[in-house]
Amino acid sequence: MPKVQKDKYDILAEVALALRVENQKVEIETLDARDIGHGMVYDNLPQIPTRRTKNTFNGIASLSRIHAKSIKIGKDISIKRIHRKPTIVKTGNQEYEVDNGFYYVVRTPKGEAKFDRADDDFLAVWNYALAMHDKTDNYMAFSKNLRNEKVQKAAWGPMIKQEPDADKFKDAIKKLKSMGIEPKKLAQYIETKTGKSM
Repeated sequence: MPKVQKDKYDILAEVALALRVENQKVEIETLDARDIGHGMVYDNLPQIPTRRTKNTFNGIASLSRIHAKSIKIGKDISIKRIHRKPTIVKTGNQEYEVDNGFYYVVRTPKGEAKFDRADDDFLAVWNYALAMHDKTDNYMAFSKNLRNEKVQKAAWGPMIKQEPDADKFKDAIKKLKSMGIEPKKLAQYIETKTGKSM
C-alpha cells in the first residue's frame, strides 16, 4: 500500500504546535563546526555541542544556535540541515566545486517533509525553536513571521499546559507493551498477590 503523501505544511504545523507546549525541551543535537575555546572550526563531521558553545555570541545567540545542524523538539520531532552535493566544474586543467547550499528535513510522528532554506515559514519555526534553546524566544515576533495558514493556525494561541504525570503514565504503558506485558493483566496479577487494587 503506498504511503499517503502529506502536505509539508501539515508537518511544519505539527512542529509549530509542539513549540506552544509550556517548557518544551529543545535540544541542539549536532553542530557543523567544532568549538576550540576561542571560536569554531569547520570540518566535515557533525559535532556534539559542548557546554562552552552555550555562551552567547554578541549577546544575541549561542555559538551552538549559530552552528546548529540538527535539533530535537520534545521526544518525537527532529529537524536536520543537510548539505546538497556540490557541483564539480572543470575548466581546462582545473577542477573545482560549486556549493549548492542546503535544505532541511523535518520528521514528526505524522511524517517527514523537506524544506528549502528560502522557505520563510520554515525559517521562522527553525529560528524560534533555536531561540527557545537559548531561552531568548519571542513568541509575538515568531507568530507574526508566519505566512502559511496551517502553520499560523497551529502556532497562534495560548501556551499548552503539559501534564507531566499523564505523560509519565503513558510512557510507562508504552514501555510495558513494548516488552510484551499487558498493563491490565499486570495490574490484576499485582492485585491478586497484594490484595490491593490498582
